[in-house]
Amino acid sequence: MTVSDCTRCGSPIPDDFADCPHCDRPDATRPAATPPAAAPTPLRQPGDWGVWPVLLGLLALLPPVLLIALLAATAIPRPLLTTVSAVLMGLVQVALVWALGLRSRRPAFRLIGLGGSRRSWPITVVATLAAMAGSIGFSQLYVIAVTFIGWDKMLPEPPPAGIILPGGLAIFSFIALAVWTPLAEEAFFRGFVMS
Repeated sequence: MTVSDCTRCGSPIPDDFADCPHCDRPDATRPAATPPAAAPTPLRQPGDWGVWPVLLGLLALLPPVLLIALLAATAIPRPLLTTVSAVLMGLVQVALVWALGLRSRRPAFRLIGLGGSRRSWPITVVATLAAMAGSIGFSQLYVIAVTFIGWDKMLPEPPPAGIILPGGLAIFSFIALAVWTPLAEEAFFRGFVMS
């Protein structure tokens, strides 16, 4: 026989008693046992897809790389080839992340290392702009200092000529090379492979 204590007087109550035999109060019975709360199903954590999907994803990058190399040997203009190949590689990387990492799980950007800011939007925007301005400013100071000292070999290489589409089409090159490519590579390499 098990015994528990009365919630009013603290006297022991045998299990076969409904009320406390000492204070004889019906509202002094032992507290009802509450069932344990079910543990919430945890979301999958970044990097828990295992080694084989990552190896398969890396191997799946070979065919598009070979296709781009074959296209480079053709008469396709270099600016068009650069823009199209950047878009193609980005699409392949995002498709691989979806097929090998996110499709069978509850899709969430945080699974590939992307997530919202913990700060408010104004602070996030100001911090982002400050980081960009700081990076550009530091680069300019570096070029000025290296030029002043005379160490021209330490200057950064200029971008290769002829990789940007001409005229107003340059916006497509900018989107493909400066926006789409970094996002796709971050999702694939940092969010999928490296995690």
